[in-house]
Amino acid sequence: MPGPYVPNLVRVTVKWSHPLHGFSSNVFHVDRGAGSAQAAAQAFADTFVAWWNGTGTFAMTPLFQQIEQSTKIVGFAWQDLGAPGGNVGDLPGPATQGGANDNLPPDLAVVISWRTGIGGPSKRGRSYLGNLGLQVLNPATGFITASRALAIKQGADTFITELAAAGPLLVVYSRVGVGGMATITNARVDTHFDVQRRRGD
Repeated sequence: MPGPYVPNLVRVTVKWSHPLHGFSSNVFHVDRGAGSAQAAAQAFADTFVAWWNGTGTFAMTPLFQQIEQSTKIVGFAWQDLGAPGGNVGDLPGPATQGGANDNLPPDLAVVISWRTGIGGPSKRGRSYLGNLGLQVLNPATGFITASRALAIKQGADTFITELAAAGPLLVVYSRVGVGGMATITNARVDTHFDVQRRRGD
């Protein structure tokens, strides 16, 4: 669905592949600032892959280890949403790590809640991470293991900071009213499982 268009807004889609469950994706939005849409998408991709693989500042919080999934990143797609007819493109899939276990139902997910410090549901974002390994489950409580939830939250907060250092800002984009974006300032991850929802972006 086109518009409403927001200056500097870029949509970046993370494309995943799983050996049993096929292809899936997560959609994010960034404020490209003074850079180009493609440069913002590349900075996002580089930072996200570092988080997933656990390199650099993410060495203590590799995302693939926290959720133990065999899913791998196969590429990124981006679109400039700043104006009608904005540029689009694809970035090649990087070499990414994959966990060894996939024992929980594939639609069961850890949820990262992206916070902007502004009230209202249109100013919050969510990312669902599924295909979880059994190690994510605390069998004594039936919830997500607290240490893993904390590590994912810490990794997400580092991702926000590292992406901003590279130039783009991670944002929540809303079509409510005239549309707009709000800068994400921190992440929240609790210990409750959720079920992935499929909806338009």
